[in-house]
Amino acid sequence: MSAATESDAAASDAQMIQTLARLEDRDIRALTRPMNTVIDDPDTWGDDEVAVYHKGRQHIVNVVTQSCDCEDFHYRDVACQHIRRAWYATGRREIPDGIDVDALDAPLREQLDSESDSQETHR
Repeated sequence: MSAATESDAAASDAQMIQTLARLEDRDIRALTRPMNTVIDDPDTWGDDEVAVYHKGRQHIVNVVTQSCDCEDFHYRDVACQHIRRAWYATGRREIPDGIDVDALDAPLREQLDSESDSQETHR
């Protein structure tokens, strides 16, 4: 590996570490834990709700009121990992710069890829 390539890799790693250091734990879990986000799930009501499937359970998330039916949200009244996953999956929150896309959960990567492909098709 050349000195320039090593320097670029080190800078990229440093940027990713800095980005991860700024993320809350729930954001990291939302980006990396296996979850599926279903925008048109039959159990949701309207465009404001999505279903997030995690560990075999369905969580209904309202992305407008920022609410979820999980215990973390209910007892702690914070934006839980399911709400954050819904934000990332629906584009309400951008994937932070410096995040290694390969480190994202596979279903999230696929969802983001399919959305970018459909946006390019509509141009």
